[in-house]
Amino acid sequence: MKNNSDSIIKIKKPSEINLSSIIQDSAKKTFLMTAANAGSGVTSSSLSLAEELSKIAAGSVLIIDTSISKDNLTTMLGKETALGLTDIETNQETINIVDYLYKFNNFYLMPCGRNSRKIQETINKDINKILKTLSSKFRFIILDGDAIYGNVNAIDLASKVDGVILVIQAEETRWEVAQAAQKRLKQAGADIIGCVFNDRKYYTPSWIYNKL
Repeated sequence: MKNNSDSIIKIKKPSEINLSSIIQDSAKKTFLMTAANAGSGVTSSSLSLAEELSKIAAGSVLIIDTSISKDNLTTMLGKETALGLTDIETNQETINIVDYLYKFNNFYLMPCGRNSRKIQETINKDINKILKTLSSKFRFIILDGDAIYGNVNAIDLASKVDGVILVIQAEETRWEVAQAAQKRLKQAGADIIGCVFNDRKYYTPSWIYNKL
């Protein structure tokens, strides 16, 4: 796939995110949201993108939590004991994917799962089959990922999705670090379709608090 590294979206707040001009008419379905460093607002940007896409997509939108950080989306929404990504048994002829999905706002959520320590094994062995199954049911799938320099999972996932969106935190992420992160992603075979420039101090959109 051709890398569109010059497609950069700058926003004032994650809740104002709008990548629809890049992806709504695209054949791409699966996207990884990641950042160079932790604390850059990846999860809030993922939520905002899912909310935006749910309004314009001709089909359902799903967020998959692939982060193992202590404050990941699964924990934020109190789904630590819920079935999720790492619990899916792919050795079955058919995967009953409904058991691992939860409706949230205008889109769907798949938590990390009950055993987040299996996330690397799931990414290495099962994620391609899982994404193929999900792609037949959802128009857009967003993988909420860890930071590139925080966990190897993000690099491993980058080549398994249709596109990668890099979140950059204003006044925190040094330009050299962002460039190095972009280089690592490209070396991993990632198609970087855009960047989110995030300058918000508090990263959870206000409408999330109403759901907690």
